[in-house]
Amino acid sequence: MKVLAAYQVGVGGALAGLWVLLLATGQVPEVAEGLRSIWFHIAAEATTAALLLLAGLALLREPTPRARLRRRGQLGAG
Repeated sequence: MKVLAAYQVGVGGALAGLWVLLLATGQVPEVAEGLRSIWFHIAAEATTAALLLLAGLALLREPTPRARLRRRGQLGAG
């Protein structure tokens, strides 16, 4: 689980960092052209990055015994 958590945090951080870098350096021509559709794309990417970061950080936390039982039930192993 720790490897999966590290992967999620890494990909989420990289995705967020990429878009910050692209927007800060003006490398997204759709923004300069005033296309509204790019903002929906950026919002989807930001949501994906945020959810990856949150999921990865949640996996890194040491779960309580009750949370472990709940997770086993969700996976069908309970």
